[in-house]
Amino acid sequence: WGGSASNWRLHWVEKEGGVFKVEQEGDGLTDAAMEEWGAWMDSQIERRFGSAENTPELTASTLNFSRNELGDDGVRSVVEYLRQRKIAVQMVKFFKNNIGDVGAWAIGQLLAVAREPVHEVHLSHNRITEQGACSIFEAIARCKRYPYHMDRSGRRDTNGLTPVWLRMEYNCVQWAAIEQRLESQQVRWCAAESRDGWGPKDSSPMVCVHSS
Repeated sequence: WGGSASNWRLHWVEKEGGVFKVEQEGDGLTDAAMEEWGAWMDSQIERRFGSAENTPELTASTLNFSRNELGDDGVRSVVEYLRQRKIAVQMVKFFKNNIGDVGAWAIGQLLAVAREPVHEVHLSHNRITEQGACSIFEAIARCKRYPYHMDRSGRRDTNGLTPVWLRMEYNCVQWAAIEQRLESQQVRWCAAESRDGWGPKDSSPMVCVHSS
C-alpha cells in the first residue's frame, strides 16, 4: 500500500445528503496508511459540500476495512476521526486484521459516544482477548444506549428495541472466563447464530454476539 489518494474509495449513497459508504476490504491497508485517511476524507467532504457550514450531519451506512493489515493504531485513527467529525456509523467491519485489546477498547468508545447507536460491529478473526471483549461490552452497558430503537425492517422487541450485533468469533476470548464479570457489570447479552436470533423474545438484550 503506497498511501496514494487514488487508492481510497468513498461512495455517496444519495445524490444529495450526507450518507456514504467506505469499502476498502482486502486493500493491504496498514496502520501507517490510515494516518492519511482522515485528511483524504476531509478533502472529499469539502469537495461535496464546500464549507463546514454547508456540511450536513454525516452517516456511514457501511465502513468496511476488513481483510487488511490493520492493528490497534489503525483502528484508533479511524475511530478518532469519526468522533472528531461526529460521523454516525451503522455498520463497521474490521474482520481479518491484526487488532488487539487496545483496538477493541477504541471500538467500545465508538459504540458509546457515536452520534447515533451503531447497529453492527464485525471483529472476527483478530487477536482480541477477554480484556478487549470486556471493554466493548462494558462500554455498551455504561452508555445506556443499547438496545436501540430501530427504524429499518428487522426484529424488534415489544418496545421497538433491538441489540447491537457483534461478531467476535475466531479471536482469543474464553467466554466462560468473563461471563461472571459481565453479569456483575449488568451487561445484558446473548449469543445467536443470526442477527435476529436474539432472546428473550419480548425484551431485547444490549448486545447479541454471533455464536461460534
